[in-house]
Amino acid sequence: MIHPKIEGMARYHAKTKHLIPQLKPGDIAFLSHQDIDPLAAESLAERKIQAVVNVEPSMSGKFQHDGVRVLLNRNIPVFDIEWKRKAVENFFPIKIENNQCLTFGDGQWNFGGEARYYDEDRLAHLKRKALCRHENEFRRFAKNSLYHADKDLSPMLDSLFDWKSQGEIRGKEVLLVIRGTDYEKDLQAIKRWVKKKKLYKIAVDGAADGMFKHSLRPDLLIGDMDSVSEQACRKVSRILVHCRVNGESPGKKRLDEMKVAYESLPFIGMSEDAAIAWACKEEAARLYIVGGHRGMEEYLCKGRKGMGSSLLLRMWAGCQVTDLKGIHYLKESPLPAFNIEKIVNHIRPLVHRAKRRIKWKADGDMLQEEKGG
Repeated sequence: MIHPKIEGMARYHAKTKHLIPQLKPGDIAFLSHQDIDPLAAESLAERKIQAVVNVEPSMSGKFQHDGVRVLLNRNIPVFDIEWKRKAVENFFPIKIENNQCLTFGDGQWNFGGEARYYDEDRLAHLKRKALCRHENEFRRFAKNSLYHADKDLSPMLDSLFDWKSQGEIRGKEVLLVIRGTDYEKDLQAIKRWVKKKKLYKIAVDGAADGMFKHSLRPDLLIGDMDSVSEQACRKVSRILVHCRVNGESPGKKRLDEMKVAYESLPFIGMSEDAAIAWACKEEAARLYIVGGHRGMEEYLCKGRKGMGSSLLLRMWAGCQVTDLKGIHYLKESPLPAFNIEKIVNHIRPLVHRAKRRIKWKADGDMLQEEKGG
């Protein structure tokens, strides 16, 4: 089947998260991103782009994910191309017609590669393929996770038990926001509750932008600073740069160039692991997590073949953590959500009417007694 013609200006960056802020409405996003994760897909769709063209498989069939589905549901066509050209410019004219990708240069359209787009049949085929591979993929993922958990256990425990706690958030309840699937929907669902509780708020890297978008100012930003905007960095009063145990971190260079003050937070694993460790060691009473990564598919979408450090941290943090991932589903449920304010507002006039009827009956009884007397 041949897809209708697509033509426009393509923008490219080797990393999708760096490309997204550059995209303008009507652009064609040119990616090198195997297995587009749902979060990246949602962010691309929000830029109101015309189409996605990918030199890697947007859905490989190695595991199940809904990245391509998110884009198609927003009427954004997705193409995989067998790229024949060596270099890719950052901004260039492109069109797809007759299942061919063409780029413009030297006054003419040049063949860039065969193009294949995603439709319902292709998605269904890849989903079946992923389901067939699920057991083997899970075995590999579990073995990798356990191998790295065993490897990371001693250095992690050394870091945790050598930690000199300042008790900075002793006794406080903490909201920790991570840029994971549907984290903004979860934030929207609990925003009023967060403000009422006056929680101490921690953002992990790019989640700071999402928090500001929902009028929630982070008290602390933790991360390697590779996906958070410069504006968010300048708005947050305190920044901890997650770095390797040896102190190395690309994020330090970026903040130095921005002339933004920061402190270092050496810790193994992902930035969300470091943030959980910091909150627990600084004696938070409870840690509410929004957007954290949990299942195999989410880690594979991030290009991680296991979750050793995260597995250890969740085991260590234990009952201090309350995971709010997916809480927006409760609000979107077809069943009426429990809302005490709505219930009270509905019942209040009924109570007033009942009181008036009781008072009227009592007055009537008193008149009858007086006449009888």
